[in-house]
Amino acid sequence: MDQEVCADDYMLQKDHVLVGSSPRAASARLGGVSAPVSQSGGVSGYDGKDQSCDASPETSSADDTVDPTEEKDSQQAASTSSDTSTAGGADTAAAPVEKTSTSDSTSTDHSSNNIDSSNSGTNNSTGAAGASVSSRKGAGLWYFKEIATMTSDIHAPWAYDWSDDPLENSFKGTAPAGVDLVAMFDSTSDYSSLASSSYKEVVGWNEPDATAAPVDSAAAAQVWPNIVKTVGKRMGSPAPASTSLTQGDWFYDFMTSVIKAGSPPDFICLHYYSPNGDVSKFQSYIEGVYNMYKLPTWVTEWAYVDYSKDPATVPSTAEQVAYMQAAVKMMDELSYIERFAWFAVPWSSVQPASSLFDEFGSITPMGTAYAAL
Repeated sequence: MDQEVCADDYMLQKDHVLVGSSPRAASARLGGVSAPVSQSGGVSGYDGKDQSCDASPETSSADDTVDPTEEKDSQQAASTSSDTSTAGGADTAAAPVEKTSTSDSTSTDHSSNNIDSSNSGTNNSTGAAGASVSSRKGAGLWYFKEIATMTSDIHAPWAYDWSDDPLENSFKGTAPAGVDLVAMFDSTSDYSSLASSSYKEVVGWNEPDATAAPVDSAAAAQVWPNIVKTVGKRMGSPAPASTSLTQGDWFYDFMTSVIKAGSPPDFICLHYYSPNGDVSKFQSYIEGVYNMYKLPTWVTEWAYVDYSKDPATVPSTAEQVAYMQAAVKMMDELSYIERFAWFAVPWSSVQPASSLFDEFGSITPMGTAYAAL
């Protein structure tokens, strides 16, 4: 039976993999190599709030900046319409409900057109075979002995590994030529080393609303200004698991607080998993989040996976490739999308059919398709 799926209505798989979360929540072993694991191996401190996935996207103008410091509207109205899909459900996200614009000075347009970053996406570049490929696409990786060639295999100019030191943690001290590595912190106290690191960008906590978060939203917002000041890098927001109207209470409250404190992130990180391959829903969600904050956007995890099933399911490779191609085209046409990374490479314990590489580090048909985009 078709049903709408909340991205924050995550399920715990039998092998303790947090469905829909990053590999940091996985306890599976991939080809004899351990994937990054969480401290708890499961869901902790998450009460399933904010499951408003069925609201209709509001029509909004890209010029109407929504003030995220304004009190949240209580009317996150649900649409009476529902989608059917080949994967068995409506998409995981609707665009955030637009709020009344105000002239609050803390709401600033940080769109990618207003920043000078050599690391932002600039549409397309030329791949090894001379084909035009997206310079925005990247990869979330963790250690394999073949990791040195993985980024070149898929023509990815940037990568991250959910850690604060991907160069040492996954690449063992040798970064692939021409690849920008991005750090991620998951601590409220141990981040000072990032200030002297070579990383140009640092992103915040991964899915703190769905995993055993190291800190709640209020505490994260309180320490954020000091992190920004101490690290001194270009900073990306935490990436919430929720893809409901305002990316969930955790993220909304966090953004409200840091904007009021005068320390907004330089760009927004978000995740999106589609159960039915509807690219228009994906675009509506991205646009809705952008219209909330007017910040450049990184989609650090996305895929065509139905996490309402146990185990999670993916469609055929052909259907996934078609979705991937359409979604990359869509994101490449949005000027404020700086980067995106398909999930995952590889995640054989849950959905090997959606992975860019197999458990031996060899490129899959999905990886070959991603390389061509």
